[in-house]
Amino acid sequence: MRTISLRPFRPIRRELGVSFPQPTTPLSLAGFTENYRLHFLKKGDNNPTPFQEHYLACKADLELRLSRCARDSANCHPHIKAYANMVELAKKISDRKIQAAVVNAFVNSAIKYDDDENTALKANDNLAPRSQVAALLDGCGICGSISQLKLAALELICFPQDDIRLVGMSWAKEEQSADNHTIVEAKEENQSVDGHAVVEVRIGNANWILNNESDQPAENSSMISLSSAQDIFIYHSLMERDFVAVNGDVSVFGPPGEKAYPAFSFNSTYAAYYNKVDRRPPFVNQSLPAIADNISPSELSYSLPEDMRDPVIERIMRLAFSFHGIEISNPPAVT
Repeated sequence: MRTISLRPFRPIRRELGVSFPQPTTPLSLAGFTENYRLHFLKKGDNNPTPFQEHYLACKADLELRLSRCARDSANCHPHIKAYANMVELAKKISDRKIQAAVVNAFVNSAIKYDDDENTALKANDNLAPRSQVAALLDGCGICGSISQLKLAALELICFPQDDIRLVGMSWAKEEQSADNHTIVEAKEENQSVDGHAVVEVRIGNANWILNNESDQPAENSSMISLSSAQDIFIYHSLMERDFVAVNGDVSVFGPPGEKAYPAFSFNSTYAAYYNKVDRRPPFVNQSLPAIADNISPSELSYSLPEDMRDPVIERIMRLAFSFHGIEISNPPAVT
């Protein structure tokens, strides 16, 4: 996993008195609560609206491509068609947790992380990440594009808007102050704040984080066995509970010695920033949550089961591997 600068794509004005939509059931992340009263934001705060508007513009382009594919499949780009087929196949899965894990696995397997794009974005503030369509066509992108594709898929599959978010995160070191209050120092005041994008999904009473991995399994052949493909797909399906994902020392995603905190969130309907989080020192003025001793390891993360032999999931897996010209040697399961 790599980081990008948490900067707006363009400035935006919000006037006092503007009404902002709020969910019936707010979605927290590891004890941080969303604040939807965006008209109280000040310059330098974690403003989600430019990121939300960028997402909505990219999603509108994606939906246009998907509708064209539905009308003219023969002239549809294979990657757009694969994404469309994944969404329709995922709708057949009744278990919400498996649906979310499959979306995570598909996007992580199909869209490779682009280090060159990340380097270029850090060097030039005028550049924006790939759009959702561009990431699909190229088969690569950074965390922002990858997370946008996951959120768009969950929305197309009809996950409730109250239960899904794209979340802008930032890395930090947690320290104890002289008066025994926990603060999190992310950067010096004159430095930029590095960030990362993930997707949060609420399923039942648990909040899960859909992330992208930095250490991706090697796929060095144009032909791999079904068992090898399943191992890779299961690896890419991994989701962690929200309170695990912010704890870098125990999370498989976080840098050693550092923790994460949420800066802002959005989907197609809602946009929010998080209370007690600021882009200026002390950045965070509440403790990042520890992992309770009474929680079993099975409750901390979830991956698709190794013994799962579901023909729908296998078809989705084959669609993901097709992005990079990889064929699976065993014949496909019969549906």
